Amino acid sequence: KPSPEDFVAHFARLEQDFVTSINAQIIGLSGRDRAYLESMVGALLEKNRSIYTDKREAKFYIIRSSVPFYFSLPSGSYFYSTGIFKKYIKSEGFLRAIMAIETFRVYHRIYVRRILMPTDRINLEQMISLTRIPLDYRNEVNKWGHFTLRGAGMDPTSILNWIQIRNRNILDFSLMDGPLGVASREEFAFKNFLARTVKETVNIDTQGNSSREFHRLLDIIHRQDP
Repeated sequence: KPSPEDFVAHFARLEQDFVTSINAQIIGLSGRDRAYLESMVGALLEKNRSIYTDKREAKFYIIRSSVPFYFSLPSGSYFYSTGIFKKYIKSEGFLRAIMAIETFRVYHRIYVRRILMPTDRINLEQMISLTRIPLDYRNEVNKWGHFTLRGAGMDPTSILNWIQIRNRNILDFSLMDGPLGVASREEFAFKNFLARTVKETVNIDTQGNSSREFHRLLDIIHRQDP
């Protein structure tokens, strides 16, 4: 039976094939932009030591595609389409919400153990299908994304807002979410979780104002994928 380390190594080989196959579609990010994204993950880890006991490296890829999607891999790689930034990630709060969810998945390896033989070429649809998790897993990850944002003093309501955006645009997110109706059930489950959660007073940085670095990143995406 493959060990967790074997599973991560398998994903790493698939990641190499995938990145090679889409290399021409990856937009260039400067060191400053990568540092900005890495700092967001770092803040989530640093301020939640009870959930994340050590630091992990993070790598970021932004892919030219009008289809909105994002996903992560156990190695600590995060993938986003230009389309999801241009159409949906209009504030830093939404980027934080997605990153909190995917960071929990990466750190705790919340992935289904599917095996795909390396073929030197793996397409986007295959990669996303490999990273898609069942609804009950997704519900739990959303809860821990919420706790991660709260622990970091960031606005946890962005998780629900993001789920609602996906639910209102199910056709746009069908590649990422899979069967229609999943986001609706996900929203229902998350609202039930919020209703049962004790609402403590915390100092929260709301998503109303996005940083200069976030707007710089958006500008680069729009310039490289007009």
